[in-house]
Amino acid sequence: MNYTFKLSRRLARFKAASVLAASLFTLSCAADGPNEPGSPTDPTRVSISPETVTLGINQSTQFEASMDSSTSSPLSFSKGTKGRGRNAVVDLTVSPNTYTLAEGSAASFTAVGTLRDGSVSAPSVTWTATGGTIDASGKYTAGPISGNYSVSAKASNGVADTAIVILAETTPTATDISLSPTSTSLPAGGSKQFTAVGKASDGATVPVSPKYAATGGTVSSTGMYKAGQTPGAYRIIATDTVSSLADTSAVTITGIGATLQSVVLIPATASVAQGAKQQFSASGKMSDGSSVPLFPSFAATGGSISSSGEYTAGSTAGTYRVIAADTVSGNADTSSVTITASPATLQAVVLTPATASLAAGATQQFTASGKMSDGSTSAVTVTWSAAGGTISSAGFYTAGQTAGTFGVIAKQSGGSLADTATVTVTAPTTPPPPTASASCPSTGYTRLVEVNTAPELTAAVNGALAGDQIRLAPGNYNFSDAVRLTRSGTAANRITLCGPRTAIVNAYVWTQASYWHVLGFRITGQGPYTNKVWGVYQNMGGNNIYESLEVDHQNQEGIEIHDGPSYNNVIRYNYIHDTGRVRANRGEGIYLGNGDTVDQIVDNTWVHHNTIVNVPGEGIEVKAGTSGQIIEFNTITNAGYGGGVGSDVPIQIRGNNNIVRDNTIIGSPRYSIENFADTPTGGMNNLYERNTASGAGNNKMFSFGTNAGSPLTGNVVKCSNVAVAPMVLNVTCKQ
Repeated sequence: MNYTFKLSRRLARFKAASVLAASLFTLSCAADGPNEPGSPTDPTRVSISPETVTLGINQSTQFEASMDSSTSSPLSFSKGTKGRGRNAVVDLTVSPNTYTLAEGSAASFTAVGTLRDGSVSAPSVTWTATGGTIDASGKYTAGPISGNYSVSAKASNGVADTAIVILAETTPTATDISLSPTSTSLPAGGSKQFTAVGKASDGATVPVSPKYAATGGTVSSTGMYKAGQTPGAYRIIATDTVSSLADTSAVTITGIGATLQSVVLIPATASVAQGAKQQFSASGKMSDGSSVPLFPSFAATGGSISSSGEYTAGSTAGTYRVIAADTVSGNADTSSVTITASPATLQAVVLTPATASLAAGATQQFTASGKMSDGSTSAVTVTWSAAGGTISSAGFYTAGQTAGTFGVIAKQSGGSLADTATVTVTAPTTPPPPTASASCPSTGYTRLVEVNTAPELTAAVNGALAGDQIRLAPGNYNFSDAVRLTRSGTAANRITLCGPRTAIVNAYVWTQASYWHVLGFRITGQGPYTNKVWGVYQNMGGNNIYESLEVDHQNQEGIEIHDGPSYNNVIRYNYIHDTGRVRANRGEGIYLGNGDTVDQIVDNTWVHHNTIVNVPGEGIEVKAGTSGQIIEFNTITNAGYGGGVGSDVPIQIRGNNNIVRDNTIIGSPRYSIENFADTPTGGMNNLYERNTASGAGNNKMFSFGTNAGSPLTGNVVKCSNVAVAPMVLNVTCKQ
């Protein structure tokens, strides 16, 4: 038989670093067989030793137990389980204890527990509810049925509390009020019952609390109207005292014994512009000859009309009707309405063509027209703007040299209407350069003229015909001035002036004609005459080719196409060196344009595969006012060292729409390539790609600048340009 004794001691004392521990033990006495109380083995006293102990944190001790019975049954210790619950929940309170909610709304409840030691806490509880739903956090959502319901919270030990929930029925509110009848006609002293009803937002009819008011008579609180003695048009007004909504009905009071004979609509005719308004009114002609105002029902064609008679004309011109009808007697009248067409107004700017695809440098004429409100088309004055090229005030667009998709915009002058066309510019297709020729062609001419002396050369060029080949024999040709080319060939039959490098012309070749091919020989300033300003100088004509010449020791430029108009010249495979002997800052290798600030029309020059060495001015300079040059595959060494203003770079571009690519530049006191504008519209829309530069004095490849306020827009520097270290590609590039 087992005997269980309980020892409960609570010790709570802190001393130094020790803790006085409280322990609860259960002792069990075990015997071989069941023993009844009072038997010899029933212990009369149990002693536990030691009675008190002081322990430090995590320390342990041994307890012993003995009893005074003669039976030596063993005693055992076990951790007690009884007597726990010092902090158990003994009371639970749900808040709020009473809550009134509208149907479908929500509220939150909380549960606070009181513990055995008197403290409070928020215990874990299980929520239940009626009349709606409740979640684990205590949020209650009301159901759709009004009534009294409950919310309950229950702790884990069964302690619980319940709150009362009152669900109130939701009363629909009126969003509109309607008074009926909407109109009536009464004799003087007559009566009529009016009724006001409300409508909720869902269309249901709801009660309202109307307050009635009237003119021309009296109205009771229940809506009973009594007409006065004065004939005329009057009103009954019902206003909801809760929502302030109101509605009005019309009352026509007729004379005693008089009846409505006809309706008179004013004006009888009207002329109204499209979209304009016209007010109509109606009166009633009575049987006694009197006239009373009416509040008829209006209808209209060709437009719309309000209940007060305000007519709004439609958009279609024509003749239409306005009708006023008395709803009581059925009498009606009609007026004639003429809707006149309004003057057409500009609705949109239309740009033609809407899209265009152009090669670089190509042109396109754009036109703008106006779309009117009546569907017609008219002329419109616009201002033009464009990207990716230039556009004139007449809409003539010239594509730039950069491929891409751009916009042309025509904007209404003095207005905000505009239209945009899309222009796709394709990269120029450069034909492969012809093979360099250093000697006179053996075929392709119609007449061969061979010369051996300077006088013979003068005679040959002065008498040249289309298709001639003027062939120089080896030797020196000394002139005090120039060899002048004034006779023109044709596109099919050029005039060729050619000879080997051993044919040395001590002069400058001055071209004032077209379709010449100048080929092979040497032009120098080292002969007996030292006034050789240029090697080649052209100031008129076009479509000329300067090829495989050696041009050296000129006082100024090597090859210069000064002004024009001059188009489509080619400068290729020439060896130009040691220019600028007298004017270093004017010793350019190749010079295009005249340097003025106006367009001299030196355009579309193809400069390729030239070797330019030791020139104090620019190796290649493209002046302001020029356009459409292609500068490619040239090698420029030691250029721009003259120190003059602007004469300090191997390649300088001041014009627009040029392509500079695949050139090799070696040595420069400053930059390798300069894009500079000395006019307000210069230095724009130029493309730089695949150029290689080394040895610049400031280790920078590019310079962009202006002294005339040019925006320098449209220029593109590709990342394919190479600056050989320590030089750097010092501008933002594009792939």
